[in-house]
Parts: sequence; C-alpha cells; structure tokens
Amino acid sequence: LREWISRLTSAESSIEYLLSPLGLVDFFSWSFGAIHFAIAVIPFTTDFLNSGGGEWLRAMCAIRSLKAERWMGAFDDMWDVLEYHRPLLVSTGCLALILCMFLAEILFTLEHRSYDYTIREAHGSVPRALWTSFLSLNGEYIWVDLTSPTKAVQFFVAICSVSVFVMPITIFCAGYNLRMIGDFEAYQHAIDDMTVGWWQLSCRPQRDTPRHAIWVLLYDHILAGHSGES
Repeated sequence: LREWISRLTSAESSIEYLLSPLGLVDFFSWSFGAIHFAIAVIPFTTDFLNSGGGEWLRAMCAIRSLKAERWMGAFDDMWDVLEYHRPLLVSTGCLALILCMFLAEILFTLEHRSYDYTIREAHGSVPRALWTSFLSLNGEYIWVDLTSPTKAVQFFVAICSVSVFVMPITIFCAGYNLRMIGDFEAYQHAIDDMTVGWWQLSCRPQRDTPRHAIWVLLYDHILAGHSGES
C-alpha cells in the first residue's frame, strides 16, 4: 500500500499511472490482500473463506508476483516477439485452430455415444470435445479406452498433426530465445566495457607471489573473459 501511494503521488499523471498495467498490478497487489485480511478478522466470515469465493480471493493475491515485470520486462519482450513474428503466428495459429476444431468434430461424432461415462462426458458436445482435441494435439492422451476408429484418428494426430499444431508455440519460443540471447550478449558487452576502467586491474601484483594468488582468488571474476588469464 505504501509503495502504491508513493508511486501515485510521485507520478507525473496520477490517472495515467492508475490505468497503466503496472499501476493496476500495484493496486491489486495490496487490495486483494487487504480484503482477505478484513474478511478474516470479521466474525461470521469463516464460511466464505472456506468456500470457492475464498479460494479465488487467495488466488488473486498471487497477482503481486507480476510486480517483477517492472524490472524484468518479460512481457515487453513477449509482445515484441509477437509483433515481429505476427504474420507467421497468425497464419500458423489459424491453421492450428482449424485443425483443432476439425478434430473436435471428429471426436464428437465417434465418441459421444460411448459406453464409458467419462468418455461420453468429455465428448458429449463439440465445445467439450474441443478440450480433448486440444490435449491430443499437444500430445496428451488422457482417455485411452476409445473405439477403433478414434484410435486410428489419434494415431494420425500423433504422427502428423502435432507437428503442425505446435508450430506457433515453436515460433514464439524460438523468437523469445533469440531475444534472450541478444540481451545476454548485450549484457556481456556491457560487463566487458565496465572491466576496462576497474581499478582492481591496475593494482594487480606481480606473478608468482603470494599476493598475486590472493588477488586472483578475489578478482578472478573480473579477469575471466577480459584477458583470458587466471
């Protein structure tokens, strides 16, 4: 709460900060916790805390983990990757969506009258079969007691369709990995530039002396990657 008030009062525009993503994260980080504390200390609220509403309230308290985005910038990197690879992601994503809907229709047709209640429940409608097809296209097979035609379809999915469905995920992960590698290389260059002016390098003792061994023990992390010596 104190951090949120401090940022609110020091911001150039209070309204802009309140409506910004990080501003909303700062607000909900303390507000959900305060609501949970207030309900906990009020009598006759035990039933609510033990119900589904209480579980949702406790889960929403975890939104404070998003505060790290202010320093990490992970979501900004993800958005840059999505913008850069948008044509590929849109085309492969549409293909994956069509494939998922087509498989859901097949699974519903073949399994909505299954003798097994759990299978019939999971494939009783096309919307419910969408979840099953999504799992199948990701390589997960929860229901195994299926009819022979469905097993044949699942075999085709495992051989051909999974590689098509995961293309958007592969493209996004590859782009994000390249972004992280670029950030790491920039960090390494910055460290190399910093080591040029470090005073510890100018105070390095002569070799083959006890003082040099102690210097290497303390400042070898500066020397590594800079001069290639140890």
